[in-house]
Amino acid sequence: MGGPRPVQPTWNVNSISESNIEISFELNGYHHELLENGKNRISFPGGVPILERGAPEMPRMARSIIIPDLANMELSIISSEFIDIPMENIEPSKGNLTRDVDPTTIPYTYGKPYETNEFYPSEIAFLRDPYILRSLRGQTIVYQPIQYNPIERMLRVYTSIEISIQQNGQSQINPLTRRPFNGGSREFENMYKDHFINYNTDERYDVLSEQGPMLVISYGDFMDEMQTFVDWKNYKGIPTEMVDVADVGDVDDMAQLIEDQYYENGIAFVFFGWRY
Repeated sequence: MGGPRPVQPTWNVNSISESNIEISFELNGYHHELLENGKNRISFPGGVPILERGAPEMPRMARSIIIPDLANMELSIISSEFIDIPMENIEPSKGNLTRDVDPTTIPYTYGKPYETNEFYPSEIAFLRDPYILRSLRGQTIVYQPIQYNPIERMLRVYTSIEISIQQNGQSQINPLTRRPFNGGSREFENMYKDHFINYNTDERYDVLSEQGPMLVISYGDFMDEMQTFVDWKNYKGIPTEMVDVADVGDVDDMAQLIEDQYYENGIAFVFFGWRY
C-alpha cells in the first residue's frame, strides 16, 4: 500500500438530515520515505503533519461540514478497516517550527508516546470547535488514518473510516444567531462550495447573481482620486460606497461601521484607501 504514487483520499457524504450526517473516508495509499539518517517518514497526499514535538510524525487531514446554527454535534465511528505493517524507527516530530528556525538545527527528541505501548495518535477522527463563515455555521472533521505504536514497532493504516455526526443538544460555542443581509452573494457561494463537503445550494437559499457590495474607507485627501475607482466598481455591477475616515472615528468605530455594513448591507469587500 505504501508507495511512490498514492492518490488523494476520497470522501463520500450522505446527509441524512441537517443534524445527521454520515461520511466515509477512503485512504488510497501513502508515502513511505527512508531518510538519510535511517528514519522512516510517513505521509499521504493532502495530509499535513500533526507537529507534536517528541511524538511520531504522523499525518492528518481535515475537512469542514455545515452544521445547524445552534447544535452541539458529536462524532461516532460506524466502521473502520485497517492493516498493520511492521516498521521501525518512525521519525519523531520536531514540533511546529517558525520560519526563522532552521529544522536541521533542532535535534530529535523522543517523548512519552515512544515509551507507551499504545498507538499514536489515539483518535482516528474527531471534531474541532464550531465556527461561523459569513451566513453558515461550520465544524471541522480531523481524520488521522495512520497510527504508530513505537513499542510494538507497528504502523497501523486505516484504509476506510465511516463516521456519523449527529446533533446532541445545543452548543454555547459560536452559535449562529445573526446573519448578514444578502448572504448569498456570488463570491461566498463559490467559497462555500470549496470549503464545505456537504454544501448543497438547493437546500440553502437562492444564489444571487450579483457580486457582493464593497465599502471603501478613504482619507479625505484621496477621495477625489478614489471616486474613479468607486465609479468603476459600480459600473461593473459591484455596489460600492465610499466614506471619509475622518467621519468614521477611531479604530473601534471603524470596526463597528464594518460590522453594521456587513449585517445591514451584506458587504463582501472592504477597501482601505490611505498612505502607509
